[in-house]
Amino acid sequence: MPRFNGPKEAAELLNSLAPNEAKKIMDEIAKQNPQLLQLILAQLVRLEDLQHISAKDLMELLKSIPFNDFCLVMRLAPKEVTDHLKSILTRGMRQELVDVLEGPAQPKPKVMEKYQVLMSILLKKVQDGTLSLRPDENDPLV
Repeated sequence: MPRFNGPKEAAELLNSLAPNEAKKIMDEIAKQNPQLLQLILAQLVRLEDLQHISAKDLMELLKSIPFNDFCLVMRLAPKEVTDHLKSILTRGMRQELVDVLEGPAQPKPKVMEKYQVLMSILLKKVQDGTLSLRPDENDPLV
């Protein structure tokens, strides 16, 4: 029997919508069932989604979090994410990211604290429609 995860599926549906439409739906869910909205929001943005961030959006995001903190969180990210970030960062920032990724181990509570900060910033920016982590919106035009 197939298993369904309602909040996850709702988050996937919201991710497929235009940001203004997704915001309307989230506002309506918030009015009717705030707890459900929190479950959906927890599924809405994942660290893996950063593999779709554009260089412009990344620079905007980095105005909200110290770069070293961002780099610490990237220790938790899949290789696809860090490879993408390396491809869009400036040479100096790329080297700083590599230095943190390949540097000494860091205390997990410290990294998780930075992770929570980053994820709350990402969620707010996605909800506001000021950041897109959808692959189709950040693909280069040819």
